[in-house]
Order: sequence, then structure tokens, then C-alpha cells
Amino acid sequence: MDSTIFLKQAEELAKDETWFVPLLSNLSALLYESLDTINWAGFYLMRNGALVLGPFQGKVACIRIAPGKGVCGTAAKEDRTVLVKDVHQFPGHIACDSASNSEIVVPIHGADGEVIGVLDIDSPVKARFGAEEQEVLESLVRLIERTPVCWEGLPGERECAEERAADAEAAEEWKAEAGAAEAVSTEAEAVSAEAKIGAAFQLRDIRPQEAEQAVLIEQICFPPNEACPPHTMRERVQAAPETFLVAVDRKYGNIAGFLNGIATDEERFRDEFFTDSTLHTRDGRNIMLCGLDVLPAYRRRGLATLLVSEFAKRESARGRERLVLTCLEEKVPMYLRMGFSDLGMSDSSWGGEAWHEMEMRL
Repeated sequence: MDSTIFLKQAEELAKDETWFVPLLSNLSALLYESLDTINWAGFYLMRNGALVLGPFQGKVACIRIAPGKGVCGTAAKEDRTVLVKDVHQFPGHIACDSASNSEIVVPIHGADGEVIGVLDIDSPVKARFGAEEQEVLESLVRLIERTPVCWEGLPGERECAEERAADAEAAEEWKAEAGAAEAVSTEAEAVSAEAKIGAAFQLRDIRPQEAEQAVLIEQICFPPNEACPPHTMRERVQAAPETFLVAVDRKYGNIAGFLNGIATDEERFRDEFFTDSTLHTRDGRNIMLCGLDVLPAYRRRGLATLLVSEFAKRESARGRERLVLTCLEEKVPMYLRMGFSDLGMSDSSWGGEAWHEMEMRL
């Protein structure tokens, strides 16, 4: 995990949220997707004198933990980070998941310095966590603590009446805007949204020194059976940088997402395009898209749609005829909205999955 990119993503998620539930929910998902070899990531929050289960990713968990009990309770009671290399050797360990073998817990403080909860990460691997992970997770908790979040219902909560009033005002503004928007054409709305997204990101070809960022993002965005192997991604960056379109966050300078592929005169997608960059033909009529990657912190903003739209314009100007991709059935509606047509089931068996083949004629 690249700690700098991870913390920038976390900061982006925390930027506009004033209620702890969506904030901690998204941070749990970010942790679960970013850290390898973990089986649980989430939060316990202090309520009525006990730690109560909060937003998390992983298996069903213990609902309440008393202060001083288990790793979480110890971290809360003693107000310190507790890093356990082997939970089975920890006195009073609470085995919510028998597969867990190591654990790290970081206390979270309210505005008055009182412990209001803990961040808890479990792993099936013994000694999974060390000083490096502790530093990153403590930095994440400091970010949470300085975010002006409404911790309603928790000890030491700051007054939330202001936030409730702001939410009500925002809801009324949203209703008014929604009513006014009925008179605006769909095309105008799309142009406005695209312009706003475009102002936040720089779209350009990938650079050779950014290969490792691309490798990391690919591993975050796809499960192991679907992600392109790191060496393949590095080779593709070197062999076909002009068929990458990256979106760079103008504020932080990191890559937020990218679209990439292989140029060819072939008409149908085959799995070798994922692994053999020598198949790239610079003047090929078609682009076989190998991946649309958007980091979790940048999703649901229209960035994927922007990448596809700008990529299509660029490749059309270069004389390409078609964009071809494969996707799982659940993604077919998304790509239809982007302008692709469904060609039915593909010959691809990448990752042991069944794929639809889709095309966009340029």
C-alpha cells in the first residue's frame, strides 16, 4: 500500500462529510480494499459505557465490547495503540472470527480528548502489522479526529444542532435545485457536470515514471483473479503509453484513475491482450480496452464516464474505428449508458469469469 496515496484518498473522503456514519463507512471500505491480507476492518464506537459495533468491512462481528476486554477494550481503556502479533497469546482475546491471528487497534478521541471509539484491523496472518502500518493507521485516526464530524450520540460529542440545521437547509436547497433542473436539458446538465469534473482533473498520457502508480491502482481496483499482473502493467506502460489516458488530481498530483488498452487490427477481444504488450500495433484500427480503473475515493463522481468520453474523442481523432472491452454482466448497464453496445458473451475466460464483449463505434 502506498501510504501517501492512501491518506490522500482518505482526506478526499473526509473533505465534505459532516456525519460520522458515511465517513467511517467509506473509510472502512478504503481500508479493506487497500490493505492486503486482512479479514476485518472497521470501527467500534463508545456508547453507554461500552464499545459498540460501527461501520466495518468483513464477517459478522461482536456487537459490544466492554472497556478493558480484548484488544479493542484494552486500547480504549488504556488510551493507546495496541499491536498484537499473535492474538491467541493476548490475555482475554475476544475471538469474533477464529481466522484472525493478528490485530491492531487505534483509539479515536473526541474534541475534549476523551476516547470515543477505536479503529480495529484484523488479519489471518501472524505478525501482519508493524511500525509502518501503525504509523499510517494513527495518521488516519488523526485525520478523523480533526475532521469536523458530528459524533451524535457519543460521549464528548460536539453540538450537532448546527449540523442538523445545515442538513435541513441543504435538503431544501436540493429540492429547489431539483425543481429548477426540470427545465434544463439533459445534455446541458451533462456538459455542466463534465466541466466540473474536468476542472478537478488533468487528463493526459501516462508517463514512464508513473508505472508503479498504475500497478498499485490496478491491484486496488480489481480482485487478484481479474487484475493484470504487475509486470504486464509495467510492460504496457512502456510499450503503449499513448493508449493510456490518466486522470490526475490537480490538488494532490496523484493519479485518480485511468483507461488503457492495446491498439490492433483484430476485431475480437482475446485474453492475450491482457498479458502480451507486443500485440500492440501503433496504427491499429481498434483499441482493445484492458482496464477502466478509478480509485475508491474518486468513484461516483462521473470520472469513469469522463475518461471513456475523452478517450473516445481522442482515439476517433487518431482514426480509430472501434473501442472493444469485456465486462462482467453486472457492469453491462453502466457501459451501455456510456455508449457501448453489447455483443453478447465473449470468448474471454480471464480470471475464470464469464464476460460480455462490448464495443463503441467511433
